[in-house]
Amino acid sequence: MKTTLAVLASLVLIALAIGGLTPFFGDSASRIHREHGLTLPASVSGIECRGDAWMRICSDCGAASSFEIPVSDLPVFLSQLRVIDTDTTSFSSIFPRNPQYRVKRSWMSGRPTATYHCSSPTADGLSVQTWTAGPSSVGVCLYTDWN
Repeated sequence: MKTTLAVLASLVLIALAIGGLTPFFGDSASRIHREHGLTLPASVSGIECRGDAWMRICSDCGAASSFEIPVSDLPVFLSQLRVIDTDTTSFSSIFPRNPQYRVKRSWMSGRPTATYHCSSPTADGLSVQTWTAGPSSVGVCLYTDWN
């Protein structure tokens, strides 16, 4: 009986290590949902996730993410935000300067089209920036902060 339980426990640990930890460390819609509390449409591409929010044992951590979305799907994505204020004149990045939050995309040049400061469903604050990524797509950056 002890051997059977040990084998089962080992299999569970292996399954978690192979598949269960991918949403914590990878670039995925499920990681964005868990860390930022936002649902992405299936049309989103080029997801990139950074930060140290996966180890929320620290009281000061953050999640930085970016992706591209078709212009036609942007209103549905933005409708889930609980916007506190919007800024269309700022040039500053929403990301802290710490290396673990550095997200660099080719479309992040010039100035963002809008910055939304929002109430976060998962943390203390959520900032969202939109950028022109192409004629029919928008680049989106997300930063969620736990303080």
